Amino acid sequence: MSAGARRGDALAAAAAMVAIGWGANQFAPLVVMYQEVAGVGETAAQTMFVLYAVGLVPGLFLGGPLSDRFGRRVVVLVALAASLAATSLLVAGAVGAGWLYAGRLLAGLASGAGFSAGTAWVKEASPAGRGPRTAVIAMTAGFGLGPLVAGLVAASAEHPQVVTYLPHLAITLLALGLVLSRPRTPPVNTLETPVASALDPGMWTLPQARRVIVPLAPWVFLTASVALAVLPGAASGPGAERDLTFAALITSIPALAGISAQSFARHLRGLRDEIVGGLALATLGLAVGAWAIAATSLATAFVAAIILGFSYGMCQAAGLSEVARLSPPQRLGRNTAFYQSLTYLGYMAPLPITVLARWVDLTTILLALAALAVVTAVAVAGHLTRAGDLTAAR
Repeated sequence: MSAGARRGDALAAAAAMVAIGWGANQFAPLVVMYQEVAGVGETAAQTMFVLYAVGLVPGLFLGGPLSDRFGRRVVVLVALAASLAATSLLVAGAVGAGWLYAGRLLAGLASGAGFSAGTAWVKEASPAGRGPRTAVIAMTAGFGLGPLVAGLVAASAEHPQVVTYLPHLAITLLALGLVLSRPRTPPVNTLETPVASALDPGMWTLPQARRVIVPLAPWVFLTASVALAVLPGAASGPGAERDLTFAALITSIPALAGISAQSFARHLRGLRDEIVGGLALATLGLAVGAWAIAATSLATAFVAAIILGFSYGMCQAAGLSEVARLSPPQRLGRNTAFYQSLTYLGYMAPLPITVLARWVDLTTILLALAALAVVTAVAVAGHLTRAGDLTAAR
């Protein structure tokens, strides 16, 4: 394949990940709207938020191996179509909350398939060493633009439960056209069925995977989800419109910070520095978030969201780069999918945090999570030091 064709594939895959990331995260600031305007309860709203992660896991486990077996492009196309359908269901939520549950679940399925296949496609079409960070930037750009545009539109539109979702429908149609313009991508694993590939433990039996990637993964989206779904409601004052505008801004900040973190991470020595740095930022961000909630300080919540976004970006890039390093080409989609399913365990954190907050002060919960991040950093750094594996800077 020529260099120009590879660039075209990388652009199409990245555009698809932006569109799917937009659809995944556009709902985040709207939790405030559905609580304040539509009368949806706190637990129900957080359940809608978390249902995305519930749908995402089977999407990941099937999308990655299917893209290995049948090619990246066809799986990305199906994921984009599913993302369109999911947003259409959210539009139908204007007439019944049940459609919101269905829409969030389907958005998770679309994201699982799209992110696993899209990340592998970007990696294969990008110059050596640039694929994982390019994938993080594309996915994170969607994560940031989705809630920013959706929240600002919802704060000013006359029919926010419908109009808010129109930008995503438009950008996804554009991404579909771009992906359709690319030639079919060949399969990389024709020897195994997708189910057999998904069930094969493969690299996950390696100590580097079990003791580094597995404990790191949940922190990737735990940091982001706290900034997306916990801080906006807990740190803002009364007033639905102000809350919604604040939510739109604060939910875009982690993504923008995550993109900025990619330039900073390139200057670190290797995997250990990236992981320890990312988890140190998680500790600091959670502690600052606890302070923001205790003081009901919007300014402090913004600072916490920036720190948590940097943590997300560093942890995600470190994890994806290590998965790519350990994966043979015929297993890249499957291994990426499994890793991302572990990262989204952290995305489900807002629901148990909300439930636990009925009995335990929310600031105490965040401080406990900060302490757990320190424990994780010490354990992972200890393993890498004993193994003598600093994986040269990427």
